[in-house]
Amino acid sequence: MTRIAILGAGALGSLYAYELSKVPSNSCFFIADGDRAKRLKKALPTVNGAKLRAEVREPNEGSPADLLIVSLKYHHLQEALASALPFVGEQTTIISVMNGVDSEEIIAARLGQNHVVHCVALGMDALRENGKVHYTTCGRLVIGRPEKGRTDVQEDRDIGKIETVCRGSGIGLEVSDDILKSLWWKFMINIGVNQISAITGASYRFFQDRKSPAHALMNDTMKEVVLVAQKKGIGLDETDIAAWYTVLDSLGPDNKTSMLQDVEAGRKTEVEMFAGILLKLGKEEGLDLPINSFILKTILSIEGVAGI
Repeated sequence: MTRIAILGAGALGSLYAYELSKVPSNSCFFIADGDRAKRLKKALPTVNGAKLRAEVREPNEGSPADLLIVSLKYHHLQEALASALPFVGEQTTIISVMNGVDSEEIIAARLGQNHVVHCVALGMDALRENGKVHYTTCGRLVIGRPEKGRTDVQEDRDIGKIETVCRGSGIGLEVSDDILKSLWWKFMINIGVNQISAITGASYRFFQDRKSPAHALMNDTMKEVVLVAQKKGIGLDETDIAAWYTVLDSLGPDNKTSMLQDVEAGRKTEVEMFAGILLKLGKEEGLDLPINSFILKTILSIEGVAGI
């Protein structure tokens, strides 16, 4: 059995638990403590109408897992990592399916650098409402090491383990030789579509329409990410914005981004991880980013009005 621990039982964590538990050699469980553990033990989310074949384990029940998947909201990361410590050992491979460009750094500082594999989750459209998760596509994971041009993937124990774990599930897997660009590409997408959807209330349908104002605003917001990435030596350019459209068109038109789901549910968003981090990185390069500056203030204002 391959023991797979998942930190975070939201839409993404539930999606991966559901898909990976389809493989007979995989055994999945969620890490939780306190009241959250009690709630999850009482009722795990259903996924596409089916029960999850997964357990819930508390830190005092911990022993090292083979694979740890971190799937948390950014503002929960630091605190939640403490509960994962008992499940991490010398043979534990760690991936983060979180958004942003700095979760691997935060995780490595707390859990150890040795077996953290950089990862980008792409193309999924999971929606969670009232304890039910639904998705039409589970997308793919893009994994790799941050050293450009690394090609010895056949000799990489951690990457080999992830390939084995995903084999037989519905999750696609790709090994990137420039994972930092892949991370920034996803960062660019989220900064564009997640933030604009949170402000406008737009589902994917409005972004899929190439002539819509929402599509144009998404593009303009992404261009500020390209500007910062190029200053940081990341090889993004505006052709990478167009490359996103193929993924965008595959998503359910009536489905919503995770940030819009958060706004509608009155939950804290991840705007600090998106516009907030981008503005910090842009400031380091002496760049003015007016669209993301406006977005940060606007979404924080929405949260303030909602009392979040």
